[in-house]
Amino acid sequence: MSWEQVKEIRARLSHETGAITKDWGGKLPVALIYPNSYYIGMSNLGIQAIYRFINDRPDTVCERSFHEESNDTPLAMESQRPLTDFAVLAFSISYELDYFNVVGMLKASGIPLFAKDRDETHPLVIAGGPCITANPIALSPFFDCLCIGEAEAILPAMLPMVIEGSSENRQKLLKALSEIPGVYVPGHKQKTVARQWLADLDSFPVHSTVLTRDTELGDMYLIEVQRGCKWGCRFCLVSCTYKPLRFHSLESLVEQAKAGLKLRRRLGLMGPAVTDHPQIEELVARLHKMGAKISVSSLRIKPLPPAVLYEVIKGGTNTVALARRQAHNDCAPISTKASMKMTS
Repeated sequence: MSWEQVKEIRARLSHETGAITKDWGGKLPVALIYPNSYYIGMSNLGIQAIYRFINDRPDTVCERSFHEESNDTPLAMESQRPLTDFAVLAFSISYELDYFNVVGMLKASGIPLFAKDRDETHPLVIAGGPCITANPIALSPFFDCLCIGEAEAILPAMLPMVIEGSSENRQKLLKALSEIPGVYVPGHKQKTVARQWLADLDSFPVHSTVLTRDTELGDMYLIEVQRGCKWGCRFCLVSCTYKPLRFHSLESLVEQAKAGLKLRRRLGLMGPAVTDHPQIEELVARLHKMGAKISVSSLRIKPLPPAVLYEVIKGGTNTVALARRQAHNDCAPISTKASMKMTS
């Protein structure tokens, strides 16, 4: 750890809106780790949602940590503490290439790389995210347990158990965690680890929590519109790892938009196929009346309502990527993308 590293973190914090700082007294400290840069990680809506979810509990405190090539020792954003000070290290892994960063962060923190070499003096090291749900085996030697499915469906049962057993025998705690649906504990006999998912998306609205300009999507307030996808493209994990297809309700999205427009004029509607929302045209019409500029994470050629395309263009977007699904003799679908210059 260097003073320059601390200054860099504090400078980033000074540019943020919505960061949560809590006193550690009597609380379980969790480091939420995105094993890539701050610039990339702060545009990840999953990180934002989990950060808010854990900090909403009165008995936990959650701080963020990122992988930066220039840093010798990973530190938490909010307190600038080393990762060894936390009771739980929770990695969210979205890309296979970040596996190398996971290993690097553990080694740089002085934490034993392999789960079998850790004891009660070390943090509980867990992981989740689309890569883990798709294939937990690749990283299983490095983690005490892995979450298969969506965090909102697993953490409510998992966190109280960790709070109660974090100071007890590690193997006893892991045995208890192995009995929670969706939690895979390597080395423990488990009949089935079933992927968990949230049935009612409106019970947990997902939107930006911490805003900063120091990130790829820093000019937007991000709102999750849907989860899952019905198209089943073979090149994409979404239709498998996030099924079934679910939508946030129109009224929930409008309420989130009202809050977001107090912070950003541009709203980013997030989902694998946003135009599949059954009320997408009414949604963009209402957002238009509210004065919002709209960006959409993904568009398909079919369906592509003209009203949605108009609002995207009006919001200042110059190019869009359009995907279409082709079936060839009932084989795997082929995705094609075209870049189209738009003018209003």
